[in-house]
Amino acid sequence: MPEYTDQRLDSQKPEDTAVRSKTSIARIVIPFIVIIAVVMLLLYVMKMSKPEAVIVEPPPAGLVVETDKASKTNHIIQVDSQGVVMAQREIFLVPEIQGKIVAMSDNFAAGGRVQKDDILVRIDPADYEVAVERARAALASQQASLDLEQARSDQARKDWSSFGKKGEPSDLVLNIPQLKGARAAVEAAVADLRKAERDLAKTQIQAPFDGVVVSKLADIGQFVSIGSQLGQMANSAIAEVRLPITDRDMQKINWPDSDSAWNIEVQFLDDAGNTAASGNIVRLEASKDRNTLVNYAVAQIRKPFDQGLKLNAFLNAKISGKTLSDVYEVPVSYIMPNNQIGIYTENNTLDIKRFESLYQTDEFVYISSGINSQDAIVTTPIQGAYQGMLLRRPSLTAQLEQ
Repeated sequence: MPEYTDQRLDSQKPEDTAVRSKTSIARIVIPFIVIIAVVMLLLYVMKMSKPEAVIVEPPPAGLVVETDKASKTNHIIQVDSQGVVMAQREIFLVPEIQGKIVAMSDNFAAGGRVQKDDILVRIDPADYEVAVERARAALASQQASLDLEQARSDQARKDWSSFGKKGEPSDLVLNIPQLKGARAAVEAAVADLRKAERDLAKTQIQAPFDGVVVSKLADIGQFVSIGSQLGQMANSAIAEVRLPITDRDMQKINWPDSDSAWNIEVQFLDDAGNTAASGNIVRLEASKDRNTLVNYAVAQIRKPFDQGLKLNAFLNAKISGKTLSDVYEVPVSYIMPNNQIGIYTENNTLDIKRFESLYQTDEFVYISSGINSQDAIVTTPIQGAYQGMLLRRPSLTAQLEQ
């Protein structure tokens, strides 16, 4: 068996072995070549179909900011204050006589509106009517006595002449002392009658001025004596508000000379900030408050109840002060620290300017010098701003992006 196998292997030719080796190598190499060719073809196709790269310029340097311009204007300074509405006149109604209340006006109640001379309360007049009649009777009696004494005096003078007596008769002869006493009695009776009539008139208690009833303290059927409080009423024509003003704010108001008319306007606001009324400052109190050392001005409001105001209502006040002429009104948000403001220059840089401020509110600063109407004020807040800092406007950025 081993001899047979050796003869078969020996019988194979060297040429056949070489052919088989080449075929095996080709089978291995050709697929690699095909794969490489396909990959190169794909790379070529991808390269040909790839769009051209767009060259993007780098963004412009500088911080993007907004700008604004300011124009000159005239501004009236507003001084803030506050106060409580008080009646210019507020009184208690009291009777000057005593008696029982027999009638009362329907308007004599808290909140009632009354006019001057309206009859508010009537006190029983019966006793006072009797007093008037007694005074009239007493006057008539004294007048009769005077007439009698006058007749006696006249008769004494005639008798002096008829008896042929010479010279001027004495006062005793003419009954002059009795005549003077009778005249004095008549005058006293007239005065008593006037007092009785006045007491009778006082049974009708009238409103001393146009006003509103604050409170009613008595009612029909009640007996009142002299000085009893019947009610309280306040003047409705004018209300007053005491406004505290600091020394610093005093300098912001044009106070008139002593001989000039007061015409300082005041706008009153409620708690919601709505306009509640308007008025005028009419006087400045002579002394400061002992505790706070502030000044007090008194403003008047005409017909406060017609404007919906109530007594003891708290109001905020804006007092019209001096007028600032030709100033620049700049929002506070534009302002940099230390009275400085940023200006956008033609070279796209920041120019930091100092300015002079005359007045400032919570919203605006009023600048007198340091800027002009042509300055482009930087409105965007800048952290770490410095002189010459590069800036750019949004419009420049938009143009570059297009």
